[in-house]
Amino acid sequence: MEAKQTWIPEAPGTALESAGLYERHGQLTALNELFAECLHGNNRIALVSGPLGSGKSALLRTFADQAALSGAVILGATASRTEQVIPFGVLAQLLHSAERSGLGSAGTGELLRTITESAAVHGSADEVPGRLFHQLCMGLMALAERATAPVLIGVDDVQYADAATLRCLSFLTRRLEACRLLIVLNESVQAQPARALLEAEMPSEPLFRRIQLPLLSPLGVESMVAARLGRRTARELRDEAHRVSGGNPLILGGLAEDSDVLVPATGVPTTDVPVLAVGTAYRQALIGCLYRGEPATLALAQALAVLDTSATPELAGQLARLDADATRRTAGALTATGILDEGRLRHTQARDAVLCALGDTERAALHSRAAELLFTAGAPTRTVARHLLAGERPVALYAVAVLQEAAADALDANEVAFALDCLRLARQTGTDADEQAVTAAMLARTEWRSNPHLALRYVPELTSALRTGRLSGPDIATPVNSMLWFGQAEGALGVLRLANGSEETGGPASSTHVQASRMWLSTAYPEAGRARPDAPAGALASRSTTAVSPHLQAAILLRSLMRDGPGERLAHTAERLLHKYRLCEQTVGVLQASVLTLLLSDRLATAERWSEPLLAEAKESNAPTWQAQFTALRAEIHLRRGELLMAANHARTALKIMTSKNWGVCIGFPLSTLLQAETALGRPEETLAEHLRIPLPHAMYRTPVGLAFLQARGRQHLAAGRSSQAYDDFQAVGEQAKEWQMDIPALVPWRTDAAQASLSLGLRGEAAELAWAQLARCAPEHLRIRAVTLRVIAACSRPEERPQLLVRAVESLQQCDDPYQLAHPLYDLGWTHQVSGRPAGSRPGTPPPRTPDGAADQTVRALSAPGPQEPAAALSEAEHRVASLAARGHSNRQIADRLFVTISTVEQHLTRAYKKLHVKRRAQLALLLRAGGEDSAQAR
Repeated sequence: MEAKQTWIPEAPGTALESAGLYERHGQLTALNELFAECLHGNNRIALVSGPLGSGKSALLRTFADQAALSGAVILGATASRTEQVIPFGVLAQLLHSAERSGLGSAGTGELLRTITESAAVHGSADEVPGRLFHQLCMGLMALAERATAPVLIGVDDVQYADAATLRCLSFLTRRLEACRLLIVLNESVQAQPARALLEAEMPSEPLFRRIQLPLLSPLGVESMVAARLGRRTARELRDEAHRVSGGNPLILGGLAEDSDVLVPATGVPTTDVPVLAVGTAYRQALIGCLYRGEPATLALAQALAVLDTSATPELAGQLARLDADATRRTAGALTATGILDEGRLRHTQARDAVLCALGDTERAALHSRAAELLFTAGAPTRTVARHLLAGERPVALYAVAVLQEAAADALDANEVAFALDCLRLARQTGTDADEQAVTAAMLARTEWRSNPHLALRYVPELTSALRTGRLSGPDIATPVNSMLWFGQAEGALGVLRLANGSEETGGPASSTHVQASRMWLSTAYPEAGRARPDAPAGALASRSTTAVSPHLQAAILLRSLMRDGPGERLAHTAERLLHKYRLCEQTVGVLQASVLTLLLSDRLATAERWSEPLLAEAKESNAPTWQAQFTALRAEIHLRRGELLMAANHARTALKIMTSKNWGVCIGFPLSTLLQAETALGRPEETLAEHLRIPLPHAMYRTPVGLAFLQARGRQHLAAGRSSQAYDDFQAVGEQAKEWQMDIPALVPWRTDAAQASLSLGLRGEAAELAWAQLARCAPEHLRIRAVTLRVIAACSRPEERPQLLVRAVESLQQCDDPYQLAHPLYDLGWTHQVSGRPAGSRPGTPPPRTPDGAADQTVRALSAPGPQEPAAALSEAEHRVASLAARGHSNRQIADRLFVTISTVEQHLTRAYKKLHVKRRAQLALLLRAGGEDSAQAR
């Protein structure tokens, strides 16, 4: 059959778009021109070069389809890397294709048998005898000459073609004359050695022409995306799609497929701003490109994925086991493919795809080798550690020191989870006893940030390490701190005795931390601290706080606070320390001690100003323990400022951030704040009882925190009308404060609390004695506690003496940042003048205010000391008897038994008494009746 001599191909644009090809018009036109020359008897060879995924195969298929329509005979083959070593392997595919097209003959089968026999005997093209090579070339030439139509031979992935076939094709184009033969070879630009061989076998122009397929431009990307997602979406996504795909059509097709689910058929996205999805199809396309390339291409991509941001050409080449020249060529091929941009994978999903395609064992081996290379290159320890964590087990022994250093760096960067991973791996790896001890200490301190109770498990190991002299510096304090937190004072004392040797041999750092731990023990457990081991020569008192560690500075500050009480000097020191340090593992203790010192020194505004950023930093540090501690401090600040709702909320938050088990003996701090706030707010007693059911460690009562809790519980008893129980709690606080030499009103104002309980019990004389005793112990600078004491003294005094005492209390509180406490004497002063018949305008001050947190006036009234009026005058005799007993803390059943009436009768009398006296609780009833001077005899 004669082929048509007129070549009228389909319009390139139409053919390419139907095949999904964009920006390939010039390349298809060039092939059409070569085919037109072929029709006039000119043999031609075209080498179509382009990166993997650039559409070479699709272009060849499109062109072959057009040529077939003109009557051309199409012979096709695809080279394979695995068959590259087989002589004439591609030629065999072409001969099979000839048989299928009807071009073959009896000689074709003979040629195929010869090729099969040659492959079994000869291992490479160089081993093929010249006679056999000539025989096959002549047979192929005879096949082409036999054709009555133009012949198009297309070979895909020719870079993997065997050398024998390449020589045959070159021989064919040189020897045939007027045969109308066009050979189109598709080549992926990546394998330089094979490409050099290919070019060596190709004839010169005009027989040979090179056609390049570049990556798509942004406009080409837009056109391709528009075909699937619509023009509007394509315009919006063009730049990002080009950046992620690099203009590679295969990868871009994956992106379009992933994004297709976000765009309806109308091409209008479901959101105002179209989103480029980078998902499964993208990953598959990328991996397809890599696995179709050479092993070096895949190996380098894997190395880059493993090294990630720490990759350099040199390190990536070493990890891929490529020399410098091979690394340069392979990186160039990956860049030409659109997978790399400036030596990096273009997208995080590209890295994930490459890593996921690796087997677990292979990936771990690469990470281990990467860690070793990076360590040798002096990379940051955290970078090396990340590869060690992802690498093989067991890790190399050099890794322990790297992991410890990486953990320390990670903690500075608030990467707590990563630090724990490093330390746990170091613990699994290390065999050296000294290294293991250091690792255990670091683990304990790191786990303390989120779970103090979990950190306690390292104490036995650390104690043993201390006994054998393997702990030094801050590691010595680690077991002591845990034991003190959880009430193991005697155990901490034993550890400190062991630490004496380390203090003498471990240098200044060890000595400082041992001395600091002694001070923490004596401050936290005053009774146990008396038996502490004597410090070596060199008293701490002579040291300047600026010359010692933050740990010791915190201990000195708290010891001074508990021994001398708060004051201007300590407040100034605390603020200086807050200016000096930022929050970290080493400074958290001194920062908390400084805020507490400001708080107890009545510098509430300053304490709040510092606690707010510290709390924020604690959250950013991923340290729930620190966060809970600073939240508890904020709660106490709000309580002292009278912001009761905020105090209760912060205290409740502190108890939620950290479980009661993790709070150890310090749980009494937020719990005491919560009890006082909710008591002042008048919350139902059932709500308060719920907080009291929280399990409390017995050791808490051996600490100053226990005193704070007993004081708060006593105030709650007093508010509930259980005056006797309140009095017992306050007396217990006083006895402990005296024994521990902490009987400082600014720290433990137990006498005013006991005085109020005595007033509630009708013991006015004892109340006055307690209040005057406290006033005598108050330092002039402790204005807040002096004012509270004066107010209680006023309640114990004769009516004519009360206004002057209350005015002094008001004047003192006006100099403090405590509007809540100021409201109390102001109200008392107004009440005093009201009941004495003097007009309110005749007294100093202002009308009785509401409490600062907006609670009703009854809250202030419940804690105020009313004037000399006899409130009981409004009550009947029966109501008076019942009310008096109730005010003393007796239950309804106890009153009924004592008065020989029913419980219902008691309840009715109390209801009428509450209504007549305008009160709602027994605490208010007690405060009203005590103003009338009623004692236990009246009740009887």
